[in-house]
Amino acid sequence: MSSAVARLANLKVGPAQFEPSGDFGLIGLAVMGQNLILNAADHGFTVVAFNRTVSKVDRFLENEAKGKSIVGAHSIEEFCAKLKTPRRIMLLVMAGPAVDDFIEKLLPFVEKGDIIIDGGNSHYPDSNRRTQYLAEKGIRFVGAGVSGGEEGARYGPSLMPGGNEEAWPYIKDVFQSIAAKSDGEPCCDWVGDEGAGHYVKMVHNGIEYGDMQLICEAYDVMKRGLGMSYKEMGDVFAEWNKGVLDSFLIEITRDVLRYNDDDGTPLVEKILDSAGQKGTGKWTAINALDLGMPVTLIGEAVFARCLSSLKDERGRAAKVLSGPTPTFTGDKAAFLKNLEQALYASKIISYAQGFMLMQTAAKQYGWKLNKPSIALMWRGGCIIRSVFLKDITAAYRAEPDLENLLFNDFFNKAIHTAQDGWRDVVAFTVKAGIPTPAFSTALAFFDGYRTKDLPANLLQAQRDYFGAHTFQVKPDQGPEILSAIMASDTKRQNSGARVAVALPKADAAATGSQTVSLDIALQQAIGSRVRLNLVATGQPAVTGVVFTADPLTNLLVLNTVSTSSTIITASSLAAPSGTYRIIPISQISSFQVLSLPPPNPEPTNAALNAIDTNATQARLAKSIAAKQAAQARLGPKGTTPTDQALFEALSRTMPATWSGSGMLISDTYLIEKPYDAANVRFVEGRHGDLERMKKVVEMERQKVRLKLSKNLLDGKMGSDKSPAKSSSPSQMKKGG
Repeated sequence: MSSAVARLANLKVGPAQFEPSGDFGLIGLAVMGQNLILNAADHGFTVVAFNRTVSKVDRFLENEAKGKSIVGAHSIEEFCAKLKTPRRIMLLVMAGPAVDDFIEKLLPFVEKGDIIIDGGNSHYPDSNRRTQYLAEKGIRFVGAGVSGGEEGARYGPSLMPGGNEEAWPYIKDVFQSIAAKSDGEPCCDWVGDEGAGHYVKMVHNGIEYGDMQLICEAYDVMKRGLGMSYKEMGDVFAEWNKGVLDSFLIEITRDVLRYNDDDGTPLVEKILDSAGQKGTGKWTAINALDLGMPVTLIGEAVFARCLSSLKDERGRAAKVLSGPTPTFTGDKAAFLKNLEQALYASKIISYAQGFMLMQTAAKQYGWKLNKPSIALMWRGGCIIRSVFLKDITAAYRAEPDLENLLFNDFFNKAIHTAQDGWRDVVAFTVKAGIPTPAFSTALAFFDGYRTKDLPANLLQAQRDYFGAHTFQVKPDQGPEILSAIMASDTKRQNSGARVAVALPKADAAATGSQTVSLDIALQQAIGSRVRLNLVATGQPAVTGVVFTADPLTNLLVLNTVSTSSTIITASSLAAPSGTYRIIPISQISSFQVLSLPPPNPEPTNAALNAIDTNATQARLAKSIAAKQAAQARLGPKGTTPTDQALFEALSRTMPATWSGSGMLISDTYLIEKPYDAANVRFVEGRHGDLERMKKVVEMERQKVRLKLSKNLLDGKMGSDKSPAKSSSPSQMKKGG
């Protein structure tokens, strides 16, 4: 070989020499990534493929991708150079630090206006952070939920994109082309801002947990309660798949129950009853608790998996804890109809709760979620796809602001039709000792949601009794006020004591009797003749005219000589003649109004009206709490503006507090001075993704420094050091 030929053979062609031809780029060649690339190529797009292990790119091009409009790349630089602008780049890599790593690797080779899409199972706060971070660099970020598994990726997944909405017009053609179709409509539409796409995918996965748990409970009832064989159970699911329960999960359950191993034994019988989970269901349950939403069915589905994992412990418990033996003596066919209705009704509750959660999240996070489109996205391609979702889509298209699915005529009628059978199934499982937490909690939610008056009034009274937490009075019981019940009579103030007020017979028909707080009642009774019943046993009732009631001193002044009601006006501040008795309000158990004062020609003496001490104290407590919370967010002495800004940035997406001189994040990570990635460690006894946390800290530090350098932080220059105070000659001590 000549030297010229040798030099030519060793020549490496630089990325700048590639002619951009790629419409769409994808990084990550696991099965999902490969199938999504093949899907896009089938729809006429030229796709550029890259993988961290570049040999995998070559194998893919030589096999599955051979002959298709798919181009390989052996470096990030080459990958970006082969894409048309604005570049549309999708990451299908493991959620967490890997996503951030690839984003950082891409940044040197992308331009303003390019689009980076994360198609993994990322947690929505990470997508919030990435949207903001990349927007500052002029890059449009999209967090897209992808559902449907390997088959869905190849032939049409459900896609849930959210993030920087400016990206949607540029990725819409690719996404809606490769997405599954339902009645000719693509199962993909724009979801909302920032992490909304991954949030909706998270709720999708939570509902998936619930659907699977409900199916497993139905299987357990058939197996242990009715004593059915696997073939019989498979046939029941096959029949159910022809009706309102027609869905992907019912279909695969039919197939799984009918499948026998090589020895003829049903395969399911050989599988260990200990369920795994990747965390998205848990994320949904935790978020529901954070938002105060009763997403009970998904929560029970997560807990059921947790309970299943206690296999050895359950084995020991089975030997010492006894219960009923399931026996069924009724009409099996009729019961199976009831079981179908119970499963259908519980699914309605699960989806109603899921949409309640998304609706609340949209308000909390400032997102504009498209509920009809979300239901449409789930109709095809994804794990929870079902005929059932067509009805949800129709409900939200007819009424986009529908408060709850149970208020829709179709679902209202459906759940009432299913109700009797649903109750029969839950009652049977309770008596038979078969655990059905998802069926049971769905029914409990339905009964609680339809109950106008729950026993939480007693709960509030208990909280107030032992902790002075206050409570709110029913609107029909008088003004909306907060009251506190103290534990002892000596401490009980008139703001807490509550008495039955019996009005004179002449007025009873008009106003009736009512229960109000004592301070309100006694203010209204000033000038009235009353009979007081005292707390102390054996004490006679006291009769007289109320001169004043003072909440500050907890005292009532009563004229015990006067025999008629008295007008007390601003011009008659002097007390009427008589004998006055001062009585602690805490010693009054109840009182009866014997006669009301005559019409008052002047306004009641304002000086005698009681101050609402509850409201005053509540405002003071709120102000103090706000001040304390703000103070708690400030770092210890010596904290620099950069350090404080880093703390504030981290606390926007994670619980953060100061612990001495360190930053405590999510009660799991401690960041010590100088607050960089190298100084992030676990709190003793805690575990998590330390590398991911280090990456987050480093990225946030970079953003803070950038803001400081641009004079964007509180309008101050970004110096970590306070300027030294200058001393003028006149300020210096004379004489050395």
